[in-house]
Amino acid sequence: MIEGRVEAKAAEQAKTEDLAQIEREAKAAEQAKTEDLAQIEREVKAAGRVRLVEQTRENAKAVELAHLDAEAKAAEEARSKAEEEAKPIKAKLDEEAEARVNAAIEEDYKRTAELYLRVAKQGNAEAQNSLGVMYANGQGVPLDDKAAVTWYRKAAKQGNAEAQFHLGEMYDLGRGVQQNKKIAAEWYSKAASQGYTNNRANTETEDSIQTQTAPHVAASLGSKGEPDTRTKESQATEAEQTALEMVLERSVKNWATAWSANNINDYLAAYVSDFKPEGMSHDAWKQQRIKRISKPRIIEVTLSDINLSIQDDNHATVSFIQNYHSGKYQNKTKKILRMIRQLDRWLIAEEVAVK
Repeated sequence: MIEGRVEAKAAEQAKTEDLAQIEREAKAAEQAKTEDLAQIEREVKAAGRVRLVEQTRENAKAVELAHLDAEAKAAEEARSKAEEEAKPIKAKLDEEAEARVNAAIEEDYKRTAELYLRVAKQGNAEAQNSLGVMYANGQGVPLDDKAAVTWYRKAAKQGNAEAQFHLGEMYDLGRGVQQNKKIAAEWYSKAASQGYTNNRANTETEDSIQTQTAPHVAASLGSKGEPDTRTKESQATEAEQTALEMVLERSVKNWATAWSANNINDYLAAYVSDFKPEGMSHDAWKQQRIKRISKPRIIEVTLSDINLSIQDDNHATVSFIQNYHSGKYQNKTKKILRMIRQLDRWLIAEEVAVK
């Protein structure tokens, strides 16, 4: 009996100890859970701080970029405004510079004309011809066709081939004299007989005041220096052909000279009355050319490598290299002109730029 009570008491004691152990373990688990939650909370708070820092940095970067964009936009607007404000000033400076250049060129023309006049009065044929060129183009002297004819005639009578050609041209066009095709042909033939043909240098422009003289060849010799056995009729035909080529070349050069001199009337007169380029009406083309050429500015158009091809008395083709220069713009183009002869004048019927 006593033994049973002892076992019961031992069992109760063991149970009590088990409960105490379970309670201790539960408390330990609760403590661990609390510590885990605290750790998680600490980690969450730390992550939040990191994210806050990152967000702050991102916000600061966005503000900085927006500020830089605003500054860049303001700088661009300021630059555009400055450019707009500078345009009239630049245009005025360009006009003043161009006016000074034109004045210097005109003054140079005047001095050259005075020099030619002094030498021409002494009977120098080259100076007489050059002075005629200046009167014919109004370079350094007033434009005066009659004065040009006077000086051309003085030089032509002394045998100056270029003056003979120019005098023939004046009669051909009726400038300074009554138009007379017969007299024009006579002077053209005299110039041609001295070898003044289209083989001479092709660099004459509106600001060129230097005359060019072709090589003189003996009219009585053939290409190999042997006596010329051609008939008079054959020689006359060749002289007429040469004269025709000279007039054709001169027409093309006058076109380039008018362009260089901003002479829109002479420029347009070089074309057939109904001329129109591909893709443009005649009126639109005319207004475009008036706008581009009439504006006061320095234009220089020079022609080189001129080649003439006459199909018949009224149709011809001229090809050349065109060098255009105006301000900072320069262009070199190969061109082909289809020419038609109307009322004894060679006119441009088609203008093609070869690419």
